[in-house]
Amino acid sequence: MLEGLWHACGRTTTAGNFFQALIQFAAAHLKRALGHEPAAHNLARYGLLRLKNCPTPYMGLDTETFAQDITVWGGNKSRPNVRIRLGTYGNGQSVQGTL
Repeated sequence: MLEGLWHACGRTTTAGNFFQALIQFAAAHLKRALGHEPAAHNLARYGLLRLKNCPTPYMGLDTETFAQDITVWGGNKSRPNVRIRLGTYGNGQSVQGTL
């Protein structure tokens, strides 16, 4: 699903960078689960570089906090995963805690 959005948005747009970063973070989590730590580290690093090109918040995600969470995850092999935490922006209610 994310790859379809990435292609539809254009690979070099802000949205494209955002979706590609999420794809790379998902792949990094998978590689860690499979025991391929170097690949997990590289994918997370590339995802962080892409995420730096996105404003915060972006599409409901505090990209700076998420990048910090990914960085901590990358340095701590015992941390199992990073959750996407959506927040309140504008007048809408937060969905944090429901995912």
